[in-house]
Amino acid sequence: MAMMKRRAVLGGTLALASLAAMTHAQARTPSTKRDEEQAPLQRQLHEDLQKHSELGDKETGGEGDLATAAWIASRLRASGYQIEEQKLPLPYFATTRADLTWEGHKIEVKAQPVVVTTSPAGLSGKVALIRDPSEAPLAAGKIAALVLPYDKHAALFTSHAATYLEAAHKVKPAAIVIVPVGPTQEIIGLNTRLKPMGDVPIVIMAPRDLPALIKAAMEEKTLTLTVTGQASQRDTVNVIGRRNAGKKWLVISTPRTGWFTCVGERGTGTAAFLHLADWAVRRFPDHSIFVVNSGGHELDFAGMHAATPLAPPPESTVVWMHIGASLAVRDCLDLASRQKPFFLPTADPQRALMASPALMDKAAQAFAGLSGLEKPLPALKGKGELSGIIDRGYTQAFAVLGVHRWFHTQEDNLEKVDAELLLPVVQAHKALMEAAV
Repeated sequence: MAMMKRRAVLGGTLALASLAAMTHAQARTPSTKRDEEQAPLQRQLHEDLQKHSELGDKETGGEGDLATAAWIASRLRASGYQIEEQKLPLPYFATTRADLTWEGHKIEVKAQPVVVTTSPAGLSGKVALIRDPSEAPLAAGKIAALVLPYDKHAALFTSHAATYLEAAHKVKPAAIVIVPVGPTQEIIGLNTRLKPMGDVPIVIMAPRDLPALIKAAMEEKTLTLTVTGQASQRDTVNVIGRRNAGKKWLVISTPRTGWFTCVGERGTGTAAFLHLADWAVRRFPDHSIFVVNSGGHELDFAGMHAATPLAPPPESTVVWMHIGASLAVRDCLDLASRQKPFFLPTADPQRALMASPALMDKAAQAFAGLSGLEKPLPALKGKGELSGIIDRGYTQAFAVLGVHRWFHTQEDNLEKVDAELLLPVVQAHKALMEAAV
């Protein structure tokens, strides 16, 4: 009798263990299966981020820009698109020398496009530190050092840079040195217009060099700014692809060019663009598709302005997916990042999802759970290309735009990205396009 009870207890225990194992397996199976299905895509995104990094700096008209355009064109052809390359001659400057010197000191600076040069001997004068636009009169006839407030600076024609620059120009300085104080101590590339932003030389200086410049100003040293090189027009290209299948069109676009290697800013969008363009061909066999990878982004969005008139008309376009900047960049803990980044296993939440009114609810659903992207915004004027697309009458349009810690600096490199973080953002783009169609 006791033996039978032990057998019953043992049998019951084994049954419960078996049931628990089955339940555990059932609970894990969907997640495991999903991971297995997504693994090839994650590997491809990783490989494309690496390739983007290897192609070097992406400044408009440079070798890295054109090499990246050729790579993207070849991938789009392989996906079945008919390719057109729209050439755009845009300002280019090959720097020979760009520095500030005085009594044993030399600070490397970046010539701000569109570049105004000095003579080979340079331009000499006292420096005036401008830490608020109200101090601009101090810079009359001098080298104006515009010390911008802490921010993630991105363009000369918006925010602090625009305000300080306007104030400085009014007093006619001899030259302008912009010091964009931000999360890094590096030079920050600033987007600009297609013509010089003033009639005097403008350069960008790294904030790490500010203590030496302050000392020189306090001691009333005479500084020499030298900016020399070769100014020219160089062709960039808009890579345009078409797949004709039906009367209704889908549009997918992304910029290609930017400052330095820009792996976080541009590489994440490029990797996403290549996959989404390929996926759309198979997912929507009855729709025609127009894709554009534009140059000239840092020069007043010149490439996108040229390509948009070639897109299908708004009345024929179901949805326009614009893949913006910094889709997924690694986050880090500032408190522990004094010497080097202390990376977190999450994406930097300083990114925004912007959408046209017709897509707001669907956008919120598709991007739910992704930090910074949970609550879509209307398109912000001057923040990327989306507002111009919507203004042309495209009623279903959206874009992701992020501004991360290393935005527009030399530190925006392969170390700052992770395909695992990019993957869910790519999947969210798919979900929203499917919901829109």
